[in-house]
Amino acid sequence: MDNPISFTLCNFFARQSGYNVRSWWEGASAATDHFRPVSTFKERFQRMISEVAELGFDTVDLWEGHLHYKWATVEHIHITKEVLKEFGIRPTCINMTVGPTADDFVGACHFVKALGIDLIIAWDTNALNADRPGVTSVLREHGVRYALENHPEKTPDEILTKIGHQDADVLGIALDTGWFGTQNFSAPEAIVALRDRTMAVHLKDVLETGAHRTCPWGDGIVDIRASVNALHETGYKGPLTIEHEPEKCDPRPGLASNLALLKHWMVS
Repeated sequence: MDNPISFTLCNFFARQSGYNVRSWWEGASAATDHFRPVSTFKERFQRMISEVAELGFDTVDLWEGHLHYKWATVEHIHITKEVLKEFGIRPTCINMTVGPTADDFVGACHFVKALGIDLIIAWDTNALNADRPGVTSVLREHGVRYALENHPEKTPDEILTKIGHQDADVLGIALDTGWFGTQNFSAPEAIVALRDRTMAVHLKDVLETGAHRTCPWGDGIVDIRASVNALHETGYKGPLTIEHEPEKCDPRPGLASNLALLKHWMVS
């Protein structure tokens, strides 16, 4: 396998809260408060990206907690691209909510294209439900794709129903193995079932079904090795994104061990 291996910046969602958060939104809000001031953005973004590079990654998934189309300025975008180039890191996509109208997608598409990417990952279908033709028209006009990440969906069929069976050129799925583990569905089976609509993959382990507590691979219930094998067998060519976003500890040691495992599996 020669897929790029990506680090999603949402791994650091709890960082500005001292890895002691009660909810995702608490961590995300603190991250935004930290990164939004443009006067300090370069120093703070540079420090974070340097740590990603030190872990051995050369590819990242951007995250809305650090950068969002509704508040990012031209200078934020310029700094982001400058810092990524400085460390030799390529962006693949951004995990970012958009909506609730097709007009919102216009601004979001301009934003991601300015960043040099063409994929938005989210878990919100409000705009699609309200105006699917308008949303897909905007996406095609700007050459941007939109991938729905599975969260509450218990089966592949449920997320396929949400994204719809049409517009596969611009609408797809960001397959999260950890969330299928939370929902007690086999991640390798989901990979096979969703092979024709998968635009991105988040390789994540969780401690148990019924909850979403992430952990280093092998400490939980998701068979990540079998998931990687399934991705290879189905011919998936996109990035393999390593995700581990604990609420109560620094994820870097777990992410480093995950990266070493994945590199080993890809050549064995």
